[in-house]
Order: sequence, then structure tokens, then C-alpha cells
Amino acid sequence: MNDSATLRPAPEEFHWGISYLREDIQDLRDQIRPMHQRMDRINESLADRFDEFNQRLNKFNESLILRFNETNQRIDETNQRIDEISQRIDKIYESLTLRIDETNKRIDETNKRIDETNQRIDEINKRMDRHFRWLMATLLTLAAIIIAVINL
Repeated sequence: MNDSATLRPAPEEFHWGISYLREDIQDLRDQIRPMHQRMDRINESLADRFDEFNQRLNKFNESLILRFNETNQRIDETNQRIDEISQRIDKIYESLTLRIDETNKRIDETNKRIDETNQRIDEINKRMDRHFRWLMATLLTLAAIIIAVINL
């Protein structure tokens, strides 16, 4: 029992022990206060940096959205131009197809006329051949008659 009695302070000394504890706690508070202030400054600095980063990020996002919208607008305009050009090409194709068809019809008509003309030329050549033969036969006959008359 003597050992435990020597380890425990006397009740009258509790007052001083509590006072010392209060001083130690106050000293700890005084030491912790600058650390809290430093942590608060670091938190404020980080908050400012995060705000600045968020602002930069928002500006960057706005810039990207603006560029994306501009690009989409350019794509839409290009698609519209392509559609207009496609329509023009379709009209030109239709027009050329009609012209080619008309030209082919004219060529067919011209070929038909050429064939008809060639047939007429053939008929004329046949008639001329007949007339030439008749004429030659007549000339030969006349020549023969003239020779016969001369010989008589």
C-alpha cells in the first residue's frame, strides 16, 4: 500500500496539477493556433487556385463549345453547299441526258435521210445505167445503120 500511496499526489496538490495542466493545454492551443492559421491560409490558397482553375476550365470549355458550334455551323454550311451542287449536277445531268437523247434522235433521223438519199441515188444510178445502156445501144444501132448506109 505504501507504493500506491507514494504514486498518488495528495489532494491539496490537485489544484496545482490542474493549473499546470491548464497552462500546458493553453500552451498547446497557442502552438496549434498558428498551425490552424497556416492550414486556413493553405485552404484559402487552394480554394483560390481551384476557383482560378475552374474559371480557366470554364473559359476553355466555353472556347471549345464555341469552336465546336462554329465547326458544326461550317459543316452544316458545307453540307448545304454540297446539296446545292448535287442538285445543280442533277439538273445538268438531266439536261445533258435530254440533249443527248435529242442529238441521238437527230442522228437517227439524219441516218434515215442518208439511207433514203442513198436509196434514191441507187435508183437514179440504176435508171442512169439503163438509160446509158439504151443510149449506147441506140448509138451502136445508129452507128451500124450509118456504116451500113455508107457501105451501100
